[in-house]
Amino acid sequence: MKLVETTVTETTIRLLLADNPDPALTASWIECQLPMASLKLGSGTAIGDPNIRRLALVHQAALHEARNAITAEIRRLEGLASSNPP
Repeated sequence: MKLVETTVTETTIRLLLADNPDPALTASWIECQLPMASLKLGSGTAIGDPNIRRLALVHQAALHEARNAITAEIRRLEGLASSNPP
């Protein structure tokens, strides 16, 4: 999957990752929207105004935040699965 679309506002960032940039040929995709206030640079500093940051840094911060949320959900589901075997 690759990043195929980004929408940045003062308050949010929306990312669309897909297996194909052509919507007609896309079989799988992930879409996430995150508040700018939750985004941090690698140093832990808040991203701040996205207009003064390189877009790559904003993308990176958003993807790290999305990864953290996905990891937390995987761990939660693993806990449920282990306490409720088939």
